[in-house]
Amino acid sequence: MKNSYLIKFIFLISFLSTNASAQSNLDSSSFGIVASFQSGQTEFLIPIRVTTMISLIPGFGISSIKDAGTEIRFALLTRFYLSKNNASPFIGGRIGTIIYSPKIGDALKDLVVGISGGGEYFFNKNFSAGIECGLNLGLADKHSVRFGSPGGKVFSSSTSLFATIYF
Repeated sequence: MKNSYLIKFIFLISFLSTNASAQSNLDSSSFGIVASFQSGQTEFLIPIRVTTMISLIPGFGISSIKDAGTEIRFALLTRFYLSKNNASPFIGGRIGTIIYSPKIGDALKDLVVGISGGGEYFFNKNFSAGIECGLNLGLADKHSVRFGSPGGKVFSSSTSLFATIYF
């Protein structure tokens, strides 16, 4: 019986000290570098902490398709954190453009706008990992087949895993 009280007490102290450390983790970093992995594509993002609870995140990605062309992705994301705990849920938004330059022909530009939600776990003040799920609206270039609807609108969902190093 004494052991169960001791274990509960140790767990409670550990939990409280973890939450206190998480609050200082979120307060202490101002920017970082993120690697985000989604459906075989990698994006590099730079989260900039605007306030303790809000991040503005510009992003960039590039893919080269052998003998076909190059795809460049630019994005701007926002995250509004709902707590300052080690495990911090967030909601956010995204706007981005995907530019495909084929070896032959004109470049195609698609636009993506979306909302997201997810969580980020802060291991310490310099490292975190998380998951983000989103609902997106794709607006295709009139000649693009990316969304299967040239010149059309497509709704889709997305999931990405990410790891962040904060400075």
